[in-house]
Amino acid sequence: PSDASTGQKTLAEQSLRQLGNMAAVANVLCARSELRRDQGHHDAALAMAGQAVTAAEAHAAGGGDQRPVIEALMVQVEMMLYVHRPGALHPAQRARDLARAVYGERLHDRALEAQRCHALAQVWEGDAEAGLATLKSLLVQRRRLTGERHHSVSSLQLSIGLGAESVGDVVGAIEAFREMLRLARARSDGQP
Repeated sequence: PSDASTGQKTLAEQSLRQLGNMAAVANVLCARSELRRDQGHHDAALAMAGQAVTAAEAHAAGGGDQRPVIEALMVQVEMMLYVHRPGALHPAQRARDLARAVYGERLHDRALEAQRCHALAQVWEGDAEAGLATLKSLLVQRRRLTGERHHSVSSLQLSIGLGAESVGDVVGAIEAFREMLRLARARSDGQP
């Protein structure tokens, strides 16, 4: 990513702020956060993720829905886990709880993702065994929602592998990583 793409997102953010579209501002900040992470600027990525949460909360406080808050919280949690910063469990719980309030008992992609985010944070900062059990239970729901070959099933297998590794279950970790690779290969139809 070039500085020009970062500049465009900054201009977009400024324009959206002037329009008062805080949900879109939160979305831009999430994207900028991911860009900064990919560029190796972890402190900037974390700061932008925090700003995204603030913008999304402003949207919700102004009568908007909670979905942008859920998304921004999940980006914040992912950033915190990616750069090994403590404190991810609280925003992960908020994202999970808000998703439950918004989506109820419906099987929904973002609700499952919020649960995955919380379970992964729980693996690293809470009860690792409970987090791993939640990740494994989400696999059935994820497959039912998206089908076996969807990339989100592979992503969940990666989370399960990391969780298994963190609790010392080397065999479980290897099995999850193998399944993740098998699914990736199946999706690629044999192409590298």
